[in-house]
Amino acid sequence: MKSGHLIKITSSALGIDQATVNFVARKLREAGFLTTGARGVNAPDMTTRDAARLTLALMTGAPPNLIVDTFKIYRQFRNDEFEQIETASVVRRLDFKQENTAEDFLVYLFDFVSSHRVNVDSDISIFNLEYSVHERPAYVIFKNAGLELFFTPAHLPEMKKNELEGNPTSWSQLGLSRLFEEEGMHVKRQISFGEIEAIASEFGTE
Repeated sequence: MKSGHLIKITSSALGIDQATVNFVARKLREAGFLTTGARGVNAPDMTTRDAARLTLALMTGAPPNLIVDTFKIYRQFRNDEFEQIETASVVRRLDFKQENTAEDFLVYLFDFVSSHRVNVDSDISIFNLEYSVHERPAYVIFKNAGLELFFTPAHLPEMKKNELEGNPTSWSQLGLSRLFEEEGMHVKRQISFGEIEAIASEFGTE
């Protein structure tokens, strides 16, 4: 899939103006985050990581002048309670590891969908996913039936405070919805299985 096609299908899948998607893609490319090369028929093919990065950058809802810097923050988030979710079926299906980031998880979703025909019965954990980006101080959250993974920046004040108190996970035990309410946070953008499928299914079709 070439860059132009990725921009077009991402615009259609996410309902974002194509000019906006093209602008964000250009900014990411200039910053070294998207595959670059020759133009025209010799242009390099885009990868699922390119698709994930473009999608994540668009999900941040950042203004144009901050899009790359904001994306750099979100892409590095990690899950700080991996031991509690590592046996979940969706984590095992995607072969997700503790050191993997929120960007990696989105890449894994694109890879999975582009290489599998997802069956609603056998892959219900994938089919029911929601991948959300919340306002800073930020979280990236993956939800499905019975599972909620949340990725956080290591410098969150709440985490640092509780680390000093010897309880690095107590801040999240209140429940994420309550934490979001207390922090005045809200979802910037959410992506569903259908939206991921609309983009991922185009890989290898050109």
